[in-house]
Amino acid sequence: MRTIFLGNAPWSVPSLEAVAGSNHELVRVLTRIPKPAGRGGGLRPTAVADAARRLGLPLAEIETVRSGQGAEALRAVAFDVLAVVAYGEILRQDVLDLPAVAPVNVHFSLLPELRGAAPVQRALSEGLVATGVTTIRMDAGMDSGPILLQAVEQIDPNDDAGSLGERLAAVGGRLLVDTLDRLEAGALEERAQPEEG
Repeated sequence: MRTIFLGNAPWSVPSLEAVAGSNHELVRVLTRIPKPAGRGGGLRPTAVADAARRLGLPLAEIETVRSGQGAEALRAVAFDVLAVVAYGEILRQDVLDLPAVAPVNVHFSLLPELRGAAPVQRALSEGLVATGVTTIRMDAGMDSGPILLQAVEQIDPNDDAGSLGERLAAVGGRLLVDTLDRLEAGALEERAQPEEG
């Protein structure tokens, strides 16, 4: 399926790589514009921008998808799926309505548990023994859309946010491609989330 990928963080990269290595077509990758970083304050592209360049994917570095270049980049091509992984911007309904098939988010918890920001860190601080990854059909709420697929990941007593996040990111890449495959085949049953998570 024709896919636009939206992400910024290093944990977004395994999902980008997984889709790039699949039978689905990445028609565009959108990520934040470079930001000052380090002691010298030099502009640093996102991990997703670096990966997209390395993979030779069509890339747009944007400030937001709500207006300007970001909105134009989304509306300039026809696409089936908007895949969102660690992007960090709540998307309006007009953006969620653009893909022909679905807007899909990869969230690093077993929703409805740990909705919102920093689910990896929260899983550790709450002393959970297992967490996971969920793909959802995005709606206008905060991580509240119908569940598409989930995968459980055990938390090792020695895990920190880095080690657990890396594993969840790898699981997320595989789960995203599985979700796209099943959406394309029409073989996916959505499950509504309970109101409280």
